[in-house]
Amino acid sequence: MTVNAVDWIITENGPSFTFTTYVRKPAIEVILEQNRLPSDTVLTQISAAAAKIPSTGGCIGRADVPTAAK
Repeated sequence: MTVNAVDWIITENGPSFTFTTYVRKPAIEVILEQNRLPSDTVLTQISAAAAKIPSTGGCIGRADVPTAAK
């Protein structure tokens, strides 16, 4: 998921979700309990700070993956 130009990987851990920045060093990890705070609100606010950490790449979509030569 991308929020304000910051890519996040989402992992469900039972009653909580872990959001980890993708291709940023150091990475930022946010753990939110389900149904406590809207994750989009939290990530929107945190992404402004996370965007200050240099990115070494970005998420790609299926259309960006090269096809194998035949």
